[in-house]
Amino acid sequence: METAKIAALLAAAELGSISKAAENLGYTQSGVTHIVNSLEEEAGFPLLMRGNRGVRLTAEGEGASRRSCASWSRPRTGWSRSWP
Repeated sequence: METAKIAALLAAAELGSISKAAENLGYTQSGVTHIVNSLEEEAGFPLLMRGNRGVRLTAEGEGASRRSCASWSRPRTGWSRSWP
């Protein structure tokens, strides 16, 4: 999994919204959706649960994000395209 893709996934999960993640990262909503869909295809299982109230990591998504990001920490200034 690429760093930028994981940043998009984690931003969506933390912000609870693909649209908010896109806005914070400087992407389009469809761009972040495409990134998440490609990560899910690569992983072979859903990473985000999507609903009327936003998105959140699935149990499998939480495990995958922990394994992928074990040595990362969220920047204090919030999510940005240049992160990490």
